[in-house]
Amino acid sequence: FVIMATTLRHSGSAMQNSFYVVYLEGIGISGTAIGLLFTAAAVVGAVGALSVGRLSRIIDPVWLTLITIIATIVFIVVTPLLGAYILLLAAMALRGGVLGISQPLMISILGRSLDASSQGKGVALRTTANRVMNTMVPPVAGAIVQLAGLENSFYIIGAVAVALLGLVALYAGRHGAFREG
Repeated sequence: FVIMATTLRHSGSAMQNSFYVVYLEGIGISGTAIGLLFTAAAVVGAVGALSVGRLSRIIDPVWLTLITIIATIVFIVVTPLLGAYILLLAAMALRGGVLGISQPLMISILGRSLDASSQGKGVALRTTANRVMNTMVPPVAGAIVQLAGLENSFYIIGAVAVALLGLVALYAGRHGAFREG
């Protein structure tokens, strides 16, 4: 579950690290203003990470992971719809917050589901999945940009990632991930 979820989580991050900045520059946002968007994400991400313990007592960690990963994708995908800088700032801050929540959750779920001798392998596999997505998404997104345009690439990649995350949820449900509690 965690490996599949982290892979899809990184589809949004790969978009953010590649075509997001290109899009923002294309609509006339300065480098300094773009930097402030990333700062907002980092600050709110720290708050999100600090809230994981409390949130996971209210919402099952597996469901919370799915919800936050969907949110990380949605908050990057809506970028072309926002226009105003303040809306971009809010979306990026919220994205940072849910990224801050999802990462400790995934590591916690992974750690609880593996015995001590396999935890290092689990983290290595998760890190490898991150690297694979950060390598694969930019050229795939580039091809989508070339075929469908920059704005449409956000929507297409987001729709595919959310649909795949739905399949991950079905798979996880059938294999007991939601009974972990």
